[in-house]
Amino acid sequence: MTNTAFKNKRVTLIIKSEANCCQLTGCVLDVQEDYVVLLDNNTSRRCWVVIDCICAMKVPPEELPPLPEICECQIQGLGSILAITLPPIPPIIEYTLINLNICPNCTPENSSLEYVYTLFIPNQPLVIIFLELEEITTVDCENEEEATIEGTGLVNEEDCEFTLEVSEEGPGSFIMDMTITCGGEIIHEREAELEGTINITEC
Repeated sequence: MTNTAFKNKRVTLIIKSEANCCQLTGCVLDVQEDYVVLLDNNTSRRCWVVIDCICAMKVPPEELPPLPEICECQIQGLGSILAITLPPIPPIIEYTLINLNICPNCTPENSSLEYVYTLFIPNQPLVIIFLELEEITTVDCENEEEATIEGTGLVNEEDCEFTLEVSEEGPGSFIMDMTITCGGEIIHEREAELEGTINITEC
């Protein structure tokens, strides 16, 4: 026991008194080389306890703040859309795919998200965005019809942040709105109605 390690902490001392042992619970006011000053919980009086008489000491664990609730709902979905624009020749081709399983069993563990976007415009570099989930930070939902997912992921092997909004549109389709930010700069924004299914269930 040091002079500062347990000062101002609530402890329970097991004290040996002749052939018996008793326990004393209170707040440590001071610790000296051969005695401890304790404010007794029951009597609110100071007690001077000789260190040689202390058999053991119990220190309750620190009260930790509750972990933030990340998942308001579970989200499962799979959808894609292929858009071909004519003219020009060759055409402009835009493809979007998303496959997500967010907060299974209402916990962020084992969540998965894959997002693929490609854009071909004649005489311009091919655009390919591939996002692979790293961590879910928040999942907000409204009436099991809309959900907003925020997290981090690898985009073309770069650490990025993303915000994804999904909402039911009708049988066989749903709306997706994806924003990806890397290094503080938005590198990709895409809103589209995808062919597929989305299932949002409140936790």
